[in-house]
Amino acid sequence: MSTLKLTVSALVSAGLLTLGGPAHALSSFGLAVLPDTQFYSRYATPAEGSQFSNRYGSEPYMAQTQWLAQHARALGIPFVVHLGDVVDQQDKPAQWGVADNAMKVLEQAGLPYSILAGNHDVTNGCGYNGSQSDCTDAQRNLANEPYLRWFPTTRAQQNATFGGRDASGFHEYHVFEAQGQRFMVLALSWRVSDAGFAWAREVMRANPTLPVIVTTHDALAIESDGKTAKQTPYSELLWERLIRDNDQIFMVINGHNHGAARSTRVNDFGNKVEQFVVDYQMAYQGGNGYMRVYEFDLGANQIRALSFSPWVPQKPQNTLNQFDVAVLTDENNEFSIPMNFAERFRRFNPQFAAGQDNREEPLVETVRELILAEYDDIEPTVPVEPFDADDYARAPNTLAHWRFTGTPGTPVADGGRVEDMTGRNPLVRVPLERGALIEDAKWSDDHHALSAAKGSVCFDGNSNQGVRQSFFQTLQGAPLNDDMLRKGYTVEAIVKFSKDWTAARNQWMTVMSRFGTRGDLQGFLGGWKGSSTLQFAVSNLREFQWEPTIFTGGAAWVSCASENQTCSFPGTAQVRYGANGRFNTRTATGSIQCSNTVFGDPISGTAKSCAYLTENTYNSKTNWSGEIMLDTWQHVAIVNDPVSRDTTMYVAGAPVLRNVQAADGVAGFAGTPWLIGGHATAGGSANGFLGCINEVRITEGALTPEQWLTARKTRVSGTGGRQAITGTDGDDLIVGNAAADTITGKGGADTFVYRSLRDGMDTITDFVPGEDRLNLRGVLASVGYRGADALADGRVRVIDSAAGAVVQVDAGAGAFRNLVVLRGISAAQAAAAANFAY
Repeated sequence: MSTLKLTVSALVSAGLLTLGGPAHALSSFGLAVLPDTQFYSRYATPAEGSQFSNRYGSEPYMAQTQWLAQHARALGIPFVVHLGDVVDQQDKPAQWGVADNAMKVLEQAGLPYSILAGNHDVTNGCGYNGSQSDCTDAQRNLANEPYLRWFPTTRAQQNATFGGRDASGFHEYHVFEAQGQRFMVLALSWRVSDAGFAWAREVMRANPTLPVIVTTHDALAIESDGKTAKQTPYSELLWERLIRDNDQIFMVINGHNHGAARSTRVNDFGNKVEQFVVDYQMAYQGGNGYMRVYEFDLGANQIRALSFSPWVPQKPQNTLNQFDVAVLTDENNEFSIPMNFAERFRRFNPQFAAGQDNREEPLVETVRELILAEYDDIEPTVPVEPFDADDYARAPNTLAHWRFTGTPGTPVADGGRVEDMTGRNPLVRVPLERGALIEDAKWSDDHHALSAAKGSVCFDGNSNQGVRQSFFQTLQGAPLNDDMLRKGYTVEAIVKFSKDWTAARNQWMTVMSRFGTRGDLQGFLGGWKGSSTLQFAVSNLREFQWEPTIFTGGAAWVSCASENQTCSFPGTAQVRYGANGRFNTRTATGSIQCSNTVFGDPISGTAKSCAYLTENTYNSKTNWSGEIMLDTWQHVAIVNDPVSRDTTMYVAGAPVLRNVQAADGVAGFAGTPWLIGGHATAGGSANGFLGCINEVRITEGALTPEQWLTARKTRVSGTGGRQAITGTDGDDLIVGNAAADTITGKGGADTFVYRSLRDGMDTITDFVPGEDRLNLRGVLASVGYRGADALADGRVRVIDSAAGAVVQVDAGAGAFRNLVVLRGISAAQAAAAANFAY
């Protein structure tokens, strides 16, 4: 897959692109939009593992600006707007460096742009729902703002369109010309102060004939359905303070709120103001390089929009998956809006008129053809649904595998068990606590289409409110309780978030955790110490969070105090104390006072310090997914490589962006249980899971997708009778079809399928009791059996013969017919329920 580098004119000359189209010519121009680039900036840095370049050989932010530099002039795009959240962490210079290099590409190409600061770009973003009063530019120490150092006024002045900035330096305006008309872009950074609003109004008063496009970081938001626009307190503030009585403003574009949506409001003059939110950061790979172009067709009186990624076509072919869609075509990403520009602008610019025709095809269609000229979206692989409960990839070194199946519609009993497929680590529903009701956890037949476990447990009462907590935990003495997963691991969970999920009640709900507080681990050097040693949770933004406590080193002295401070540590430890490099060592429990005298020993000199000796040091690192849809089954796999110790999260089979490096194990306290459906706290659970859990599996080592729960056994099928059929070394689903076949399963856990008596009389040469199985569901249905245990009911029997165990089926009225011979196996070995599936 080569990188697309040709301009529009070069493509036309080469015969690769045709601009002919509709019968009428067009007078139009484009406005390019760069939504939140924060993850592009962050995860391109070495500190975050340079995840884009390492996986794909390129970076999305640079791909966007390079594409614009190469094509904007020929396309008729005179201006670019950035919607803020330039970086993810404003105190990380390397992230600013990524953004700096990407935006320099536009500057070197002479392509003007506006830029503004989002909440992630300022030192005090006041959190996700910060109030207007304490977040504005008026409350910031301008000398300490990295945004103003990296994108100062002097840099903005390099744009030929630059008109000016306010006194804070956070808000700016530009005037660009297109099709013989002039337009203003008013770029307002995070939380405008009173002075900022006054400045913006004065700018418009000084340019009374210009149509104005307002760009800002936060305004319009999106309902929980992911597509319907909704106003926010801040969008209402902007409307009241700036927009409703300024007829020049005809369009508002913002980012910040995840997704894409649009809305139309009517101002005080009876004219429409079109509002758009566009932010792809929670999509695949932090946005997958998606950007937008608005086409203003002055002749046809339309605004057209197209959202696309110039980065996706650059990716290596072997990295592409079903999420790599180069052009988004849903109704909120590709659309047109009627706007009679001359009529809309008549009140303040009666001379406004369309320019001369400049194209024969809509700009957005030319962009589409450019992006797709050397790229076709990946044809999604048609998933194979499981044939039966055994039709999944068994993983070597499985530590625990829980399938949550029971009688649909019935509550899980108080103390009810969920068996571990390995037989070693059963789960038990904990006694009802803090007002929990028995019906708060029920069995269901709902399950992921690709799960061979045909059921789930659904939690209806759990929340983060501290009441009605229902969850499961491993039993005391379970081997898993002592396992710290230091040989690498794969954790898989198949879950569905309830449609009733809300951030207020369910943020940080937990899929899985472990008892024990990580701050109690002697040598924990991380941040907040009050968490469980494992958090497999769901954030306030509906992201999967995988945050284990990890091993970071062996025995070490941990500095804990200086002069006149208290050194605290869990349990009993060796304590070192002294000054100027001269130390004494004693054993202490809990804490010591690091002062002039410790344990009666006088400490003289400067640089007094105390430390304690720990067997290991620990920290924590976090993988994050993108936003997860409600009421939709999801398979998530967290894979820790035992060599590199890199941990990668996969959702729906695709790697997420925000992964971690050098993460060793899942540390905890030996002998403490694991929890499913709740976050471990002292004596109980909090932040219970709201939704359904289908399966959870923990495996030692790093599994590949072909070994996950969503993978199937290899299909092996005969084409006629009296054949020699041989399986693979892995797990197979073998269908002999016509009769008298000789079948060799080879390695793995194989399922041999019989659909009618006509499929017999086969011989299986290497049947392994307890590992291989005979699936007789079809053949039993063909003879009218509808029961649950054909062996117990006498409709299937196994007898000995000289060749091996013979499996017979009652064809009716006690007339048993031979179906298959299991060579070398006795009837006693074969006639176990575990060897059959019905």
